[in-house]
Amino acid sequence: MLAFIRTPGQPFKLAVAAPMHRGRRMPKPRLDADGYITGMDTLAAGAVAHEYQNFWNNEKKEGASGYRLAKDSYSRKAFPAVHKGAYVAFAGHGSIFGFRTADGGSFFLFGMVNDPKHVNQVLSEALLVPQGSRTIQELGADWFS
Repeated sequence: MLAFIRTPGQPFKLAVAAPMHRGRRMPKPRLDADGYITGMDTLAAGAVAHEYQNFWNNEKKEGASGYRLAKDSYSRKAFPAVHKGAYVAFAGHGSIFGFRTADGGSFFLFGMVNDPKHVNQVLSEALLVPQGSRTIQELGADWFS
């Protein structure tokens, strides 16, 4: 999954990239009456990104925003191995891209940015929150150093 950004008068630039996890698929977007993709819920986007930052920063405040990582998520599986050998904490996240899904849920794509002194610099995340759910499902993720 790729997200591009462009400032007026400039060419498009790659903003975020995340490969799909095996067996996962992109959700279908909700279209408006003119056939355009319906924008994401920006409040939910910020809460979901903050939840991932809390989780990886080992602050044990998971769920404070009302959202929770799915029990079978990539991050839950990777956390013990990553934290066993390297200190990982994220200072924040970049722009969040996303849309409402055809079934009423939300899709988000963003990168979490690490302090330069740490081993891993960026963790990109592609996430799905199904309609009516507060559980965050990972569709894809990748580390960049």
